[in-house]
Amino acid sequence: ADGNPAGRATGTAPFVIHVPQCALTATGPLPVIVFGHGLFGTAQSELSSDYQKQLGQTLCMVQIGTDWIGLAQYDFTTVASNVLDDLNQFPIVSDRLQQAHVNAQVLVRLFLTQMKNDPMMQVNGHPITDGSQIYYYCISDGGIQGGTFMGLSEDITRGVLNVPGCTWNLMMMRSHDFASLKTFLDSVYPDLLDQQILIAALQSYWDYTDPASFASHIIGDPLPSTPPKRILVQESINDAEVPNLATRILVRGLGIPGTNLEQPVYGVDEQAAPLDSAYTQWDVHPMPVPPDVNLPPPMDNGAHGAIRELPALVQQLQAFFKPDGQVVQTCNGLCTFGP
Repeated sequence: ADGNPAGRATGTAPFVIHVPQCALTATGPLPVIVFGHGLFGTAQSELSSDYQKQLGQTLCMVQIGTDWIGLAQYDFTTVASNVLDDLNQFPIVSDRLQQAHVNAQVLVRLFLTQMKNDPMMQVNGHPITDGSQIYYYCISDGGIQGGTFMGLSEDITRGVLNVPGCTWNLMMMRSHDFASLKTFLDSVYPDLLDQQILIAALQSYWDYTDPASFASHIIGDPLPSTPPKRILVQESINDAEVPNLATRILVRGLGIPGTNLEQPVYGVDEQAAPLDSAYTQWDVHPMPVPPDVNLPPPMDNGAHGAIRELPALVQQLQAFFKPDGQVVQTCNGLCTFGP
């Protein structure tokens, strides 16, 4: 009656903590990264990957994470069989995404106040981390959710959004990730105009967690009780999974400058590094180039996952993930690789 949220029940949420081998020989407490996984993935699967293990070792940082429920691995069947054949059921996704953000914020607070002090988080009788340095790093859907996470966070002030975007109704029809789901949509709503209208109407549900709703409150005009943030956005040119158009809308919403840009972007000023916050572009020359129409690319050209492996990109993370870190230029000229 007073308009405040009311608890209905309790539940459980999975979490993962990955401690790198370097903790055995570290001379001081390790920094912490909160990691956001990709679309229809899990924190467990991605933090167990060779890439994430090596990244944690290279950065010598503890990584923690939970699942973005609503768009996690075990949600795919529900979306395909219960939502796409009746879009009135879409709140199944959007409500769970709101809960995912509650879970993520709670995980961070629990880690900083309790988990870091657990006896299992010690090496040679010393705490592995004291939580004094904690950052956010995310890829793909984690990058998308990361904009919202950073806007809401009271505990983390520095985050890297790798291949992120915003405005879901725009991203969906331009993403290769949507191609398999579109088959289900086509069978129920075969008229393409109906599909466009329905997907546009769904945006009002996405808005509760869409980073487009939070972008202007991340660096400037922060929400109550939240500090202003420093953000690094890393875009993969001609990304077939998160369209560059969606990344650039997010960058304009954040109000951050670009640095060392291969492709100038309308509404984005270009400034020389080092910078407190910035947008960077990375080009691995993927083929085929995504179509410039409102249709999913017919195949994944690999651009989306390729840039995270680049040594220069990892060096950029190393320079940024420090208490006084900045966005620096780590490429010899434009960040372009391959043929």
